[in-house]
Amino acid sequence: MKRIKLSEYAQKMCITSATALNWYHQGKIPYPTERPSQRIILVQVPDDFDGTNISPENTSGKTVAYCRVSTSKQKSELDLQELSILKYANSQGLTIDKTIKEVGSGFNENRVKLGRMLKDPTITTIIVEHRDRLARSNFNLIKHCLEAQGRKIIVINDDELEDDLVTEITEFMVSKCGNIYGRKSAKKVKEALKEVDDNE
Repeated sequence: MKRIKLSEYAQKMCITSATALNWYHQGKIPYPTERPSQRIILVQVPDDFDGTNISPENTSGKTVAYCRVSTSKQKSELDLQELSILKYANSQGLTIDKTIKEVGSGFNENRVKLGRMLKDPTITTIIVEHRDRLARSNFNLIKHCLEAQGRKIIVINDDELEDDLVTEITEFMVSKCGNIYGRKSAKKVKEALKEVDDNE
């Protein structure tokens, strides 16, 4: 994301500065704005923003279903999460504009699809089946940041998925061991944890 002046935003949108100023006062600009001084208004837009098809009329806000599993072996569960969210959305009279499915640890804060979704200001509502599908840590921080932008997260079920949590903690421990002690030690830790799990 980058910040540009309101005048530059108006130019890219092919509108007059007066119209852009009216949009600002009416809260119609579909991006976060700030006013560091009386004479300067900044608009936070994506790095590749060019003004194409972005206007108050066509950016009323998208509702997205976000589904995540920890490993590729669990991919079939993505469809079950999507089905659960679609049922909930229908019961609430909500329309899902897009479903985002991702494979990755909930402890990983650098998930590509998650990052793109959070940076997209046209997505105003994110629905997840469980809060840990979005993130294992910093969930409330993400929620507060989105709320400050007029966006929201809907969690259908607040319970954690315990089996998935064990998998993610194992992967997290192995990753940290690999960073500290090297790949061979990480491999030994993973094999030891697997042996313990198999014996339970």
